[in-house]
Amino acid sequence: MVSFRIVALGDIPTLTKLTSWKSKVFRIDGDIQHFQISADSDLEDWMYSDKLISRLAPSRGPEDILLVLTNVPLESNWYVRRIGDNRAVMTFHEMREILNDSNIPLSNLVLRVLYAYTLVFKRQGNQLQTTNEFSYAHDATKGCLFDMTGWKGDIKYSCHRPIICTSCSQRLREEKISEETIHGVSTEIGGIRKDLYFRMSDWVREQPVLAIAISSLAAILLGALGSLVASWIWSIWYPCPPAS
Repeated sequence: MVSFRIVALGDIPTLTKLTSWKSKVFRIDGDIQHFQISADSDLEDWMYSDKLISRLAPSRGPEDILLVLTNVPLESNWYVRRIGDNRAVMTFHEMREILNDSNIPLSNLVLRVLYAYTLVFKRQGNQLQTTNEFSYAHDATKGCLFDMTGWKGDIKYSCHRPIICTSCSQRLREEKISEETIHGVSTEIGGIRKDLYFRMSDWVREQPVLAIAISSLAAILLGALGSLVASWIWSIWYPCPPAS
């Protein structure tokens, strides 16, 4: 099981799902600790370089991977980068608006990264190499943990019921990742999804005729049930007089 510690660098949104999430392939050690950003950006467009983030972030402890969450733009405007010593930084910059527009909780993005880095960590011999950043990602957007998401808007497809696509599953097997790990991750990531209300809303938009039919049938059944209940109550309170 891969162990993570999560820290916040600067102010970050509230993440509701992380504390209650259960996994058999990774664990989160402790609560999220908060650290202040004590330096201005060092790149154009107010971006923070890997070197600067590495200096601002705390050192890794006994955990396998330290994940730093922040709101500031990162180098090359990526949303997640590796910064050395089995540490990675993920930003909510621009990602918050993209996911909010699709009614996807921000916690889903963090969970997607945790599962992806769990597999990358194992593929690279229990380490996060800072080289070959693109070696496991594919350009095609499939809703897979290893989508490149060269256009950030595509992240929404792998933050609601993400998958490990067929080609990535095969590569994992070739790289000696156990079937138990692949199956475990594939099963668990199915739970990374929108809240129930928004799933129902999406279904109604996709199936409007069926939704109307079901609601109409439900109204008829409820009306009939209400009549039966009313008749039963009436018979209890006002029984028929005995026949003469």
